Amino acid sequence: MICNGWFYYDYSFNVASDWTHTLGRQYGTWNMFYTLISQANYILDNEEAV
Repeated sequence: MICNGWFYYDYSFNVASDWTHTLGRQYGTWNMFYTLISQANYILDNEEAV
């Protein structure tokens, strides 16, 4: 089976080094979304002070 496409690299689990260090594209993507969620939760938790 031939697997290719724009996001093939992002979903290939055989590139373990990208999941274990902070320079991989997968880490950057997940870190961005969790940072946004964290900041939104901070604002909601402190809405009276803001």
